[in-house]
Amino acid sequence: MKEQFIKTATEFATKAKLDPKFIIDGGAFDANGTLCSVLFDENINPNECFLYCDMGPVPGQGAELALRNLLAQNYDAYAVAAARFSISPANGHAVYTVAIDLTHATGDTLLNEIKGATELGDEWRKSSFAHVQMSGPKL
Repeated sequence: MKEQFIKTATEFATKAKLDPKFIIDGGAFDANGTLCSVLFDENINPNECFLYCDMGPVPGQGAELALRNLLAQNYDAYAVAAARFSISPANGHAVYTVAIDLTHATGDTLLNEIKGATELGDEWRKSSFAHVQMSGPKL
């Protein structure tokens, strides 16, 4: 699947006017204010690549509610896709991660995932997900 990752990353990079080698090597790039990186490691999972998106810091005021909203969003994200939200141990920022199945992935697949991630990043920076409606099961 490494060849498929290289093909997918190259297609994406070409459309996004980025250096394909930079993307293949996991370089971070700005996508409308959201710092993103695409990583592939055959030892972790030879069939998937992972999109990591730094959505920004947890707000200083209202941090407890923001983190609660992040966890609620996480509940829905994992149910819908192999995606999750977390807090980066490196910088304390909210991070969105999604696994992308390389079996049928294309540059457009990656581009669409990044577009969705940038929308989430915008919402996080604007409201810390205060206005996001959850759709997961009510337990």
